[in-house]
Amino acid sequence: MNIRVLLQDGHIELMDIEDYVKGVLPREWLAGWHANSLRVGAVCARTYGLYAIHTAPAGRLWDICSTTA
Repeated sequence: MNIRVLLQDGHIELMDIEDYVKGVLPREWLAGWHANSLRVGAVCARTYGLYAIHTAPAGRLWDICSTTA
């Protein structure tokens, strides 16, 4: 499944949801944290990404933005 990510420079990047998770996880969780924490982080990022895909307003060109907004 693909997710459309609005980047900070205004471009929209289409990426696989798993690639999205791989990009989010190291920016939100520290690599030295317990392995179970990292697993939970991946589940959270994936769940939030899928939620964003399915709840994006009609006509919007992107599903989620790459900032903390």
